[in-house]
Amino acid sequence: KLVTASCHTIGDWHEDMVSDAENPHWNILWSWSSKPKVNRQDLNIWQRVNHYPGANQLTRKDILKKNLAYCKSLFKPDRSVYKLFDIMPRTFSLPQEYVQFCN
Repeated sequence: KLVTASCHTIGDWHEDMVSDAENPHWNILWSWSSKPKVNRQDLNIWQRVNHYPGANQLTRKDILKKNLAYCKSLFKPDRSVYKLFDIMPRTFSLPQEYVQFCN
């Protein structure tokens, strides 16, 4: 509803509930699925999709923790670039880190 309400404030807005992959006359494809059925190579420059491949690498806290730890492991702690990846509060992935969480 928020996306629709925001688009209505723009003005000449038309919401099409019918999915027609062959119709190129759309701007935003808002999908609740993490894998919308759209060929990204065929998107026009003005078309946007709210999900993209690999987004869970940033949006899932457990995967983000793993990725930040990997990036930090590439640098020594005394290097200034190391601190760029030290942005996440202490986080535990349960149930794998349950013992550390309890301590």
